[in-house]
Amino acid sequence: MTVPAIFAAICCVTGQVTYVARDSAGSGVVATEPHGAPVWFAGSSTVEAAFSPGDRIAVRGETAELSFAPGLMSCEIEFLSHGTLPPAPDARLRDLDWGVRDNARVALTGVLTAVAPSSTKGYTRLSLATADGTFDAEVPSGAADWASLLDAELRIDGVAMSVFNIRSEFIGVLLRANSAEDVRTVATAGDPFAKPFTALDAILPYSPEGVDLHRRHVKGVVTYVQRGRFIWLAGGGATLKVNASCTDVEPGDEVEAVGFASRRHGLGRLEGATVRRTGRGELPEPARVGWTELDGYPYDKSGSFLNYDGRLAVCSGRLLSFVERNGGADLVIDCQGVTVDVAMDETMEELSPDDVAWGPCITVTGVLELEEDLEKLTGQLPAIGGWTMRVASASDVSVDRDAAWRAHCISRIGRGVMIGVVAALLAALVAAGGVLVRSRSQERALAMLSAERKRMAADLHDTLEQQLASARMVLNAAVSFTPNVPGKVVQAVTEANGLLAHAKDEMRARIFNMRSDTLFTQPPEKVFGDLARKFARSGVVKMRTRFRGLPEHLAESVLSEVVFIIGEAITNAVKHGKCRTIVVTSDPAPGGFTITVANDGEPFDPMHALGPESGHFGLTGMRERAKRASIGLKFEHEGRWMTLRLEVKV
Repeated sequence: MTVPAIFAAICCVTGQVTYVARDSAGSGVVATEPHGAPVWFAGSSTVEAAFSPGDRIAVRGETAELSFAPGLMSCEIEFLSHGTLPPAPDARLRDLDWGVRDNARVALTGVLTAVAPSSTKGYTRLSLATADGTFDAEVPSGAADWASLLDAELRIDGVAMSVFNIRSEFIGVLLRANSAEDVRTVATAGDPFAKPFTALDAILPYSPEGVDLHRRHVKGVVTYVQRGRFIWLAGGGATLKVNASCTDVEPGDEVEAVGFASRRHGLGRLEGATVRRTGRGELPEPARVGWTELDGYPYDKSGSFLNYDGRLAVCSGRLLSFVERNGGADLVIDCQGVTVDVAMDETMEELSPDDVAWGPCITVTGVLELEEDLEKLTGQLPAIGGWTMRVASASDVSVDRDAAWRAHCISRIGRGVMIGVVAALLAALVAAGGVLVRSRSQERALAMLSAERKRMAADLHDTLEQQLASARMVLNAAVSFTPNVPGKVVQAVTEANGLLAHAKDEMRARIFNMRSDTLFTQPPEKVFGDLARKFARSGVVKMRTRFRGLPEHLAESVLSEVVFIIGEAITNAVKHGKCRTIVVTSDPAPGGFTITVANDGEPFDPMHALGPESGHFGLTGMRERAKRASIGLKFEHEGRWMTLRLEVKV
């Protein structure tokens, strides 16, 4: 806050009350005479008089710097006379920047764009747009049907107050009105659907004819619908994303929509929209896109950039990932070197997560949506961080019947062909050569590691393990040689035995991780991949992996815990869940990455699973290790998949 600190002193001001807070009796703003700065006062608990706006009072109290401007605390208030407030002087929003007119009574005019409940009990918050920006106003609830005034131009009399963030930076203006009479309609909204149409590519908060803050009226053909959230429109060679809670339309419908224009860098959006269906139209011809269109902004012959955000497009590429979710699936494809996320609203029968291994080439038809890289700017255009293709129907995804697809189908039904045999032999020869080279290197490393492990095992057996075993023997002997041992004592000794056994296992695992040089000289992707391959070699379960967003290096204390938790999760899935397939994936996340272990075994409720009291230490150990390394751990169950998700900070 830029207002200088005010030293505590007794001060007396006389003026007219301009605002009375309803959540704090006897509090308000006084405009001092003759032309002094307005002062906010807070009455003490002994103040019994009720004041109204317009009353003239004398206030005596201690000066204090309040939350947004100087004021008076612990006040003694003397009523002088009743009065009427004069008209509030008109002001522009820019005149109120940085709190230069805090506590002043002003009148601001703007277009009402949103209505929401206020955090102050008994008030409603109105959001208004002006040529200088936006501001909020708090008005009494129930005094009027504020939502019916959307898009109307309002003039609001009230006391200006600044809004600051936790770093004391000015972020906006809040206008507090005493009553509904302080809000006057300057111009009614009228029927928004009667307004002239605006072209889809002209939805921006400015216009060559001047500022237009009112709702815009557009029309187009629906290309994609996400129920209760948004739709994409196409028309006149342009596209527009319309955010609306009421989206009872289908792709191919001709619609009209009215809403407030907004702009994210160079891309227009329509916010808070109302949509109505007018007929049935034809979807635009999908555009074929590849790396040229997806890796940057291509230009046409006139030099204008070609915006593919919201375009109905066709994209082909190799399937890299397939994750089923409730009612749909998330795919990742490699389109000529550019990764594209595919969000499907329906499940597929032709493809499954098991098909990712043979890398089929698929063709997807859907609406492209730009993912912005907020850390970069490309002039006035948003920096392309990636693309998501939104697909409404499973029929919009097809598997290309290429050689790989035919080979996969032939192997699935057990028919081998000569070209497949030859290819398999060549691949086997190449793989055998690689395995031979790697095997010799691994043998040397394993020999050194084996010797170290044997030495550690001997030390452990001769010292700590023997002591733990002795402790268990002493406990058992104490119970055996003591007559009439109560049942609770026997139970306690049994639990202590289990804890000692668990401590021995934990000690062995911890010492092994500390001595495992290979574990910490390799990048996390290599460590996690080797761990998955180790389980896959057993032949008990199929392992699928896909790693993205992993760092080059990870602290030893964190990596060892993650490796243990993943191993324990896989072991539990095979031993208790009787699963057949396990999928281990990682994805980037703010401040780190997430790693997911999903299995198709029997689901369980982690909140009611057996714990240490029953001799089961797996889940408890996983939670303790996650807490120790500040790792987020969560179990989820979706469809046929039981999933463990780890959130790791780096």
